[in-house]
Amino acid sequence: MSERDPLVHIRMSAELRDRLRSSSKWAGRSVNAEIVYRLEGSFPRHELTPIGDEPLLERALTQNETTFMLMLREMNPPERQALYAVANELAEKAKLYNTVQRLTAEQDD
Repeated sequence: MSERDPLVHIRMSAELRDRLRSSSKWAGRSVNAEIVYRLEGSFPRHELTPIGDEPLLERALTQNETTFMLMLREMNPPERQALYAVANELAEKAKLYNTVQRLTAEQDD
């Protein structure tokens, strides 16, 4: 967001404001970013960020990939960091596994 973005004032209950504060703190976002995040989440994904006349690239994702991306977006920064570390470790193990499989297949030939 930039300082040129429109400024919008809204009224809300103290309870809602407190819930937003709590949620934003948990997610590692400012209250403003939390409100924007939640508002953007209320629109269909293909309406959010068109690229020219093309819809979001998410339309090309499988259902599992889309579900994973939504889960990732709900995570706070430390949770994302932990997931990235696990994913990198799994990727390295998968490379090693594939190398062993290839070498084993070459020995069998």
